[in-house]
Amino acid sequence: MTLAPIALAAMLVIAASLSPGRAGADPALWLVKGAKANVYLFGTVHLMKTGVVWTTPAIDKALAASDDLWLEVGEDLQDPTAILPEVQSLALDPTHPLSSKISKADLDRFDALIKAAGLPGEAPFEVVRPWFAGFMAGVLPAMKQGYSP
Repeated sequence: MTLAPIALAAMLVIAASLSPGRAGADPALWLVKGAKANVYLFGTVHLMKTGVVWTTPAIDKALAASDDLWLEVGEDLQDPTAILPEVQSLALDPTHPLSSKISKADLDRFDALIKAAGLPGEAPFEVVRPWFAGFMAGVLPAMKQGYSP
């Protein structure tokens, strides 16, 4: 198993899902009013089950009233391969194995979690930085429970 599909899947998780359906969600939305502008702060959702409608009338109204939309990730995530070079530059560190950066106990916990997610173990993750391993540790169980990016 190569790391590229794993990294790609993980980075897809950070893309907000636009799945139509009817299950119900209520993402956070705040309005900050200033002398020169109103700013909406929106708590985006990166993992959800199929069928969840993540918009609300308030969110739709805020988006329609906005001149700009700023996201924490680029809008080019419709093409997952576009972000792969960025993932590789930030998440990979092949010269310093993961096992040399985290404790044996943490490595064992990570290995168990990876195996529980249906992967062969932590060995393919030896080339990732600890933050990315932690990210995967949070994402894989959710994906196993039916959540998708």
